[in-house]
Formats: sequence, structure tokens, C-alpha cells
Amino acid sequence: MDEPNAIPLPLPRDYGKATKPMEWSEADRLLTESRVYWIATTRPDGRPHVVPSDGVWLDGALYFGGAPQTVHMRNVRTTGHAVAHVGDGLSAAVMAEGPVADEKPERDIAQRLAGANNTKYADYGYNMTAESYIKSGVTALRARRVLAWTKFPENATRFVFGSNDA
Repeated sequence: MDEPNAIPLPLPRDYGKATKPMEWSEADRLLTESRVYWIATTRPDGRPHVVPSDGVWLDGALYFGGAPQTVHMRNVRTTGHAVAHVGDGLSAAVMAEGPVADEKPERDIAQRLAGANNTKYADYGYNMTAESYIKSGVTALRARRVLAWTKFPENATRFVFGSNDA
């Protein structure tokens, strides 16, 4: 995965000024280490929906799940987009935005997902296997834009992936 472009986040004057962009490695670390991801989706009628979820951040994507009947999974099947948030919003905040799709990962990715999932959630008795990811697939939010900070407003940063406009 190529590193995204880091741009100081333009803020309203009363908020202060972003003066030193955050390093992508720090935002990536916060996404990787989080055990809870708040997934924000939009219902077909435009109303918002937010739900906490487990997941694995790997190579610029958040892999998460949920039963097909849940509101957030129905929403992503309809709109194809979501935002995931980690951090308390004050000392740290990272919000990854992007398209969401079901994927059947290659074996190496499936093995990495299973290992990360089982390690991160060992206290919940998770026992995922590469085969389960390959057979059933997984839902992935592919980040196109990430907003992040650990010292607001000083390092408030917009990370842009690929040719996505800011």
C-alpha cells in the first residue's frame, strides 16, 4: 500500500490552525490497535446510523462484519460507503472514509486477517481461520480519505489515498 498524501486539515478560524501534519504511521497504528470501530452508515432515507464493531485494519482497509440483517450491513449493501472512527475524539481521533464491498481475500491476506483477529480478540475466544475468510468472504472498507489528530488542532491532518480529491 502506498502512503497517502498528508495535508494539514483546513479548520474554521476559531478552532486554531493545523501547523504540523501527523505522520501516517501514527494514524495507521491507531487504526491497527483499536479493538472497537464505530461504523457510520446512511440509511436509504438519509438518516444516519452508527454502531460499534470489532474489526481488523490491514493494508489500508478495515475488515469488519455483521449479520446481513443488521442495519449497518443493510446500509452498506445499499449505499456502498461507510466511515469508521476510532479514538476518544479529544486526545486522538481517526476517521477512515471509503467504499465498502464484500471480498473473498487471497490466502495470504486471509491468513493475516485470521491471525490479527484471533490475537486482538483472544479474550473473546475468537477462532477465525484463513479458510473461513476465503469461504465466507469479509466486508472491507477501503480508505480513500482519513482525517486524524493526536494534538488538536496542531496536527489535524487529512490523508488522501490515490487520486481521490480532498
